[in-house]
Amino acid sequence: MPEARGYLKSLLANLRTLRERAGLNESALEERLILGPGWVGRFERGEIAPSIDMVLAILHEINFSFADLLQGLPKPGAAAIDRVIFAEQSGDDIVIHFSYARFDAHYTLPNCRLDEFESVMKTLRDGLSRLTNADDTQSEAVKSDAVARAFLRAVAIWPHANPSDLWWFVIYRAYCDPTTTPRNMRSWISRRVGSEPGAGPSRKSSYATMDLILSGTA
Repeated sequence: MPEARGYLKSLLANLRTLRERAGLNESALEERLILGPGWVGRFERGEIAPSIDMVLAILHEINFSFADLLQGLPKPGAAAIDRVIFAEQSGDDIVIHFSYARFDAHYTLPNCRLDEFESVMKTLRDGLSRLTNADDTQSEAVKSDAVARAFLRAVAIWPHANPSDLWWFVIYRAYCDPTTTPRNMRSWISRRVGSEPGAGPSRKSSYATMDLILSGTA
């Protein structure tokens, strides 16, 4: 289970308030729900994000509604989506954050704007969305076209950047983001590029993958 963040973490903190109003301690609630010791506390602190079914089960046991859980919380605004890759504006540059192996890494792209980064991401996303209507004979061509278009757009927008860096730090990382591709699409990169568990693909192997993509054989 992932860690809760942002608005969800605030919402889960309200579970503790409601539980205490119901006169139940953590152990008593865990016993009712047949949960091991410590689970309720981890939910309430946002260390683990419970499923919506678990939240509803907790509310049922403490005799409160979902509306009660929302009381006192500010009106939710636009929240950032957890992604494998995202960017932040930093002066005239953007800092691209991405996951690499078990670490959080970043790359600074100079003289760039956030909307430019988002346009490259959208180019890739829009191209890959065509996979939902593609059959097995068309999917390779669709993937090749989507990646090629996103890569060429990145090179056109940022001519001052090293194309090798744009591939490694932007296009390849964006393609590794499961939220960019259709939900039912399996990771063809993990099948094509072998790596030790947790190590992540090497930069050299990613270039081999790019060759496969653009040639339509990936």
